Amino acid sequence: MNTTDSPSAADDRIANTLPTGVGAALAPLEKPSVLRACRRDWQTLTLAVLLAGLGVFLRVSPQFAGFQGPGHDEKLYLIDLEILMKNGITGYAHLVKYFLTHAHVYHEKIVPPTRSLFLISTWAWLHVAGGDMFSAMKTVSALASIAVLVVSALFAWRLGGKIAGLAMLAWMDVAPLQVFNAHRALIDGYLSLWSTLALWLLWECLQCPRDRRLLVALGAAIVAMVLTKETSVFVPLGCVAIRATHRWYLK
Repeated sequence: MNTTDSPSAADDRIANTLPTGVGAALAPLEKPSVLRACRRDWQTLTLAVLLAGLGVFLRVSPQFAGFQGPGHDEKLYLIDLEILMKNGITGYAHLVKYFLTHAHVYHEKIVPPTRSLFLISTWAWLHVAGGDMFSAMKTVSALASIAVLVVSALFAWRLGGKIAGLAMLAWMDVAPLQVFNAHRALIDGYLSLWSTLALWLLWECLQCPRDRRLLVALGAAIVAMVLTKETSVFVPLGCVAIRATHRWYLK
């Protein structure tokens, strides 16, 4: 008399017959989500919150700011932001005209108006929260650095589990460049947010290639990255290289 295997037994038998590369490719899909894992492990969640709190403290506390005044690039961003505040978001052409008029006058390289997303975000922050322009730019940079802290930890968690996520969180807490970016009115921390998010979304797209929502989110992150810095094409090129060669990593 023939017996019928249960669904779980059949799945186990099929999984055991999969090639090694395919099994490795499917392994990330079986990992629980970060939120689900945190609900089951309150100790891990508590540690993650404490580490995140430390990172936020280092990024917002004035005693870690070092130099307080605006630097060369920050002064140029202030000029652009002043033009944007005067003419409004619909008058962005005035900023482009200013650049074309004065680009050949300065002996040093000036900031191009194509770095629009950072300026527009600061413009929006000023309309919501008020304050002076330099403080608003530093606030946007600090928020971007905090977001990088969270995004990088979640990405590492998805890649290697909770130990990798907590290790990345602790590492990013005290990363000198990230702490520096949080206290300066520069686009570097803002750009690192979109770059890290694009890399994470690329990995998620490789896990679920038929999910169009992930593809749209990846495209939006790349667009935001290019609008932040016009020379960030090296990041999309790196993503294309990963997409073209990722199958070799599964062997």
